[in-house]
Amino acid sequence: MVNFAAQSFAVAGAIMLLLSGIRHVRDHRMLLASMLNHGVLPYRVARGVARSLPSAQALCGGVSLVALSTSAPEPARRWAAVACLGLYVALVGYLASLLATGKAVDCACFGRTESVTVFSLARVALPAAAFGWLAWQPHLMERDAVVLAALTGAGLASLAVLGTRVTDRRKPAHRAEADLSVDER
Repeated sequence: MVNFAAQSFAVAGAIMLLLSGIRHVRDHRMLLASMLNHGVLPYRVARGVARSLPSAQALCGGVSLVALSTSAPEPARRWAAVACLGLYVALVGYLASLLATGKAVDCACFGRTESVTVFSLARVALPAAAFGWLAWQPHLMERDAVVLAALTGAGLASLAVLGTRVTDRRKPAHRAEADLSVDER
């Protein structure tokens, strides 16, 4: 049962990485603007992260989605889980540091301008825990259970993405104006 839950949350996490990565590849300037507004990273580091993170997210999410949604060999599942775990641990740390400041800051998750909340942190912590479990114990489940876990994960990812869209619609449009004015040097 734990493997099923971990598989479901990991598939959801892989889908979220893939969607977020694709969105940020299309517009890495918004990600850069958001990170600069956070004031956590120096400009050069933020610029490097804004250019490399989206591709890493999309690649890791896509490969993991294939590895976790099929009966891929155990080493492939383990390495996919380890790679995603690394990304999610970095995201958990970054969001936790933003929450610790106590300031209301925008997340830029999925290319949106929602505020960082405990929900944002939970949305990245659950897949991190799932990928941690699968990296530690990547045993294959029965084929039917893999398909069911993949479908459950897709449903969870849909809920997470829809949740960000609902909360994003409640925000005034002027919040993103400063984000769009960042000039790359």
